[in-house]
Amino acid sequence: MKIDTYSHIPFDLAGDTAARHRNNGLPESAQKFYAATMHHKIFKQGMEALEATHSMSGLEGGGMIVEGDPGLGKTTLLNTYVSRVYKRPSAQPTEELTPLPVLIIRIPGRPTIPRVIEKLLEVGEHIKPYARSSGTLDMRLNRMIVEQRVEMIVFDEYHHLLKRDRYTGDTLNFMKILCDEHRLATVCSGLLDGRDVLDGHPELRERLSFDHVLFQPFDMTTRASAIEFGQYMRGIAKALDEAGVNCCPINDKDMLLRILLATQGKPRFINKLFMRLILRLKDGRPITRTFMEQMYPDVPFNAHLGNFNPFSASYDKVEARYEDYLKSLEDEAKRLKGKTRG
Repeated sequence: MKIDTYSHIPFDLAGDTAARHRNNGLPESAQKFYAATMHHKIFKQGMEALEATHSMSGLEGGGMIVEGDPGLGKTTLLNTYVSRVYKRPSAQPTEELTPLPVLIIRIPGRPTIPRVIEKLLEVGEHIKPYARSSGTLDMRLNRMIVEQRVEMIVFDEYHHLLKRDRYTGDTLNFMKILCDEHRLATVCSGLLDGRDVLDGHPELRERLSFDHVLFQPFDMTTRASAIEFGQYMRGIAKALDEAGVNCCPINDKDMLLRILLATQGKPRFINKLFMRLILRLKDGRPITRTFMEQMYPDVPFNAHLGNFNPFSASYDKVEARYEDYLKSLEDEAKRLKGKTRG
């Protein structure tokens, strides 16, 4: 999944590399594949949830949570939504005003109130970091929100507030009061552990209860989940074709399970797998299962399988290994749950 870009966004989106890939010597086929957009069910639900939450700006209680493990599409979802907001006619700059309908920041590793304010001011291109020469930071932030019509703030990687330092509670309270005072829509995005951040802050948890989006890896444990994964892979196949890359069928049951096991069902790893394949192609040769078999041992995300190669093993062995992999995930989830209770 890649994000839409638009030149009128007055700040750089976190994780936006869309412009960068045009200037780094990638072959045209890789550039086209990288720039393609492959959405899936949760991504579409997330876009709808962000739109609905944004519409709550100006009212009380408009907030939501986006959560999931790394590599599943959270940041891509946020950046895509923000870039689309800035395409709207109402968001275009004029001689008198540069609107800032949505601000998106990553919660810093040491999330004190001044650092969060500085991030918000910096992303709005109001000050450089630590430039505090005129007026207080909070006065500048309040002025920016009012004068540049901020409607929604997205706090990405909010799980950084899990740290038990004394200032994290103050920062959480500041975030809530800021959004309440200006009646801003609020989005917190991060790892599943971020739920623990809200345990001691019921008021903030209630503010974020308007909607909820949970990103999970693809799987084939049910017919519905298998269909969803198949639809995503059809998007991959289409992107390869439009990039001029010939590829063996990747959407039958055999290849779906092999790719699912190879990538842990994570969109980030799926995209990286095919980017690596494209970059290693020579003389217009097609991507074949044999080529995948040869390349897979070198990918950096295969540690979960050890020496097992899902592209060379028989389907029965791949199926058995996938069942073992699912069992290991269940065992780990139980272990972490027990550790948390303890």
